[in-house]
Amino acid sequence: MIDFQSFSRIRVLHDEHHLSIAQIARELNPHPETVSRWVKRATYTQRSARKQRVSKLDPFKALIQQQLSSYTYKQWPEIFNHDTTRTAALMDRILPHV
Repeated sequence: MIDFQSFSRIRVLHDEHHLSIAQIARELNPHPETVSRWVKRATYTQRSARKQRVSKLDPFKALIQQQLSSYTYKQWPEIFNHDTTRTAALMDRILPHV
């Protein structure tokens, strides 16, 4: 995604300076397909915000928060009935942020 300033520069180079898509790409450094896509557009439109992705851990969010506040990491396998997949996923998600 490019910003309005980049879009404007692409349009000026294409419409007023009559540069090719490849020349614009070399000068401004976006991929030629990106330049081509924006040359075809008459107006700039900002990308809409993406929807929040659902996590596999979302159903366990309340339990995780509760366990974090009252248990140590060593007890997590017991909490998740020795389900190593869930425990590993949780550890990978949370430990880098602790």
